[in-house]
Amino acid sequence: MRSRLFLILSLFGASCTPVWHHDASENASPPLYTADSLPSETELVLQEGAAFGATLSESTLQAILQAEQERLETQLEVFHLRVPKDEEAVVRWLEFYKGPGLPTLQRFYRRGLRYLPTFLRLFEEAGLPRDLAYLPLVESGFNPWARSRAGAVGIWQFMRGTARKYGLRVDWWVDERRDPIRSTKAAIAYLKDLYTAFGRWDLALAAYNVGEGKVKRILQRTGGDNFWEVRRRLPRETRNYVPAFFAVLLLIKNPDVYHISLDTLPEEPWVYDSILVPAQVELKKIAEWAGTTESVIRDLNPQFRRWATPPDLKNFYLRVPKGTASLVAEGMQRTPRSHWVTKLLHRVRKGESLWTIARKYGVSLRAIARVNRIRNPRYLRVGQLLWIPVPGASTGRAQEPVVAQSWEPSKDGKIVIRVRKGDTLWEIARRLGVTVSQLKAWNQLTSNTLHPGQTLIAYPRKTSYLTYRVQRGDTLSEIARRYQVSVRELIRMNGIKNPRRIRPGQRLKIPISS
Repeated sequence: MRSRLFLILSLFGASCTPVWHHDASENASPPLYTADSLPSETELVLQEGAAFGATLSESTLQAILQAEQERLETQLEVFHLRVPKDEEAVVRWLEFYKGPGLPTLQRFYRRGLRYLPTFLRLFEEAGLPRDLAYLPLVESGFNPWARSRAGAVGIWQFMRGTARKYGLRVDWWVDERRDPIRSTKAAIAYLKDLYTAFGRWDLALAAYNVGEGKVKRILQRTGGDNFWEVRRRLPRETRNYVPAFFAVLLLIKNPDVYHISLDTLPEEPWVYDSILVPAQVELKKIAEWAGTTESVIRDLNPQFRRWATPPDLKNFYLRVPKGTASLVAEGMQRTPRSHWVTKLLHRVRKGESLWTIARKYGVSLRAIARVNRIRNPRYLRVGQLLWIPVPGASTGRAQEPVVAQSWEPSKDGKIVIRVRKGDTLWEIARRLGVTVSQLKAWNQLTSNTLHPGQTLIAYPRKTSYLTYRVQRGDTLSEIARRYQVSVRELIRMNGIKNPRRIRPGQRLKIPISS
């Protein structure tokens, strides 16, 4: 088996496990957590098994088929199927999995033990044959990270279009084809529809592998009404897929008869704690709170493709190791939300510069340039992805955690904040529910730099206004733009009759809007 794996790896140059890709160019996009587009293990096994089956003599096949026919029909009774007595494909696969393919089958089955109790229950609750829960043994080997050459992903090997059709989210942040539970529910719905369309499980299984359109066209051309009649017209992988699945069922349901050893199916399903997470969070932060590693959190939540959960995902449930939910809850309570994510991702838009992006997030231009290894701040590409460091990020200098302050508003809605070490305009604005521009306007700040001990005022409520003394050269439009209000509001609130005539020293009321 090791020699075969070495040959496969040497041919394709890499494994099927997810890796970090990193581009060392100075303006490269940040590294992404992805899976290589290589054949899944089961595709290679199907090819290998087909080659092995061809070496068996016809007389040997016929003898085995005759001896196994009754057991095969009994096993497939749950699917209301009957394999023709002259069909040898199942026997070829039976001999392969009993012989050279047994270590692979045992490894796949061992990997599936954590999921099978749950999968069997879900299929039973849906009113489908429980044995369909074993289909991943010839789909992905129960590997959530499996990816076929055609782009099918996850335990149930969904293509992107089919996954979205059955309610799975597939985008830059998340690929729910990798989620063991959600993808299984989608597979149940898909198999139900296929059985409704074809009325037979052998054709439904073939369609699951190659697509319903392909199977329908072959049935129309040949006039066949079952898998065995059209098997030779199907693609090679599908031709092997259905017989291989039936052979696997024979073995795992009758291990003593075939003198093979399989691990015992656990009585308990996949165990973990679920905890409600109200906002975006980095997976390494969850691991830190749970007292485990990021790889463990990824293993429990393989649907997340990046370093953190999506920014648009609010109040979602995340899996953590059994018994650690209270630890994670405590970690969330003692850690300011601004520290749940130590880096954000920004896609450069037309007209943006590094200066405007830094100003938007309330961080320094130098910090963004350093994190993204940008030598020339003037050169940005539209669509380029940039890391944006936020409080707690590793930007070359350690920062102390920010201690939460109790900011009680006065009667007029004004809040006074004393800046502490590590505070930034972006973080303070985020905690108050206002914008960085508003904070700067209320405090007449011309830069994003803050100093420990500095006092800031804010008006997060809509019930008040601030007073502004007009400076030489000011215009109503400039003041309105600076405080993010309209000229019409300034005129109305101050009873101005001639907008072009305001004088230095004049006091204007500026409406507060958050």
